[in-house]
Amino acid sequence: MKTIYLHIGRGKTGTTLLQSFLSQKREALLEQGVHYVFAGDRGKGGGHQEFAKSFIRDYPDIMDRAVNPVDARHKVRLEVLDSDKQTFLLSSENFPVADETSVYEYFKGFGDTYKVKIILFARTQDELAESEYNQLVKLKRVTCSFSEYIEQEFTDCDFMALASRWARLFGGENIICRIYDGRENNIVEQFLSCIPEIRSERLSPYEPPAHGNKANQSIGIKALVAAKILNEVELDDRLQFYNGVFDQLSRHDLPALLFSSKEASAYRARFAQSNLAFTDKYIGEPLQELRGRRYNDEERDNIRTDIERLALTDFE
Repeated sequence: MKTIYLHIGRGKTGTTLLQSFLSQKREALLEQGVHYVFAGDRGKGGGHQEFAKSFIRDYPDIMDRAVNPVDARHKVRLEVLDSDKQTFLLSSENFPVADETSVYEYFKGFGDTYKVKIILFARTQDELAESEYNQLVKLKRVTCSFSEYIEQEFTDCDFMALASRWARLFGGENIICRIYDGRENNIVEQFLSCIPEIRSERLSPYEPPAHGNKANQSIGIKALVAAKILNEVELDDRLQFYNGVFDQLSRHDLPALLFSSKEASAYRARFAQSNLAFTDKYIGEPLQELRGRRYNDEERDNIRTDIERLALTDFE
């Protein structure tokens, strides 16, 4: 029986780093019998975004449509079926908004000699909301306030509901979940622990690209305010201009924390029962709050006090 591991994100849980790592280690993984699919990723370390998009029925307003969904699926299918390896990997943070029934039917078409396992990373909802809003403002995908964003647009943060959707089709025993740790730099180790076929000790250390991927890095509070203001202005080559601005501001910036500790706690409480069910079933330890917060309450409030001293334009 061959195994296809489908890493479905979630976004802002280290997916960009993981996809870069897997692409960089493609040959070393092949030597262990693990095939990180080339089609879609094309060796660039960007993951299988177009492939995942090909299964989306209702595109979010912030997302570009797949260019050639039929071709994306066809190339993945050919590569997997032509390979002599026993284990396959695909990764995209676009899968949570895909139609999981279509994904299931697609892989079912590979035949009974293939089984699919789902890898999902969860993250404490307060820091996930801040990180995602940061990313979308930076890319001019949202223009609303943070409070409007979390009430109207922030989705797929009920991890029990998300995992259950995929478990309904692929089986609960084939859902592998981990909690993203914002404080520890161990996402690669966490991910590799999901795949017993990989001998991590045989993989050389990950070497980040010389210039990195700035598109997915969070910006500080000054840069976030600047981006929100500049998003109202028409600019040529916006991303290049922004990168210059962000580089200058980053030298004397503060983390873009949009919740106080009290507000963050109240927001996490919204998901307490869902988190409890999720962690009990998929983590093996019932938790009302997910572990791995980057900032504890004292650290968060100290940073928020420093932010208030900046007297920035209200952006929340």
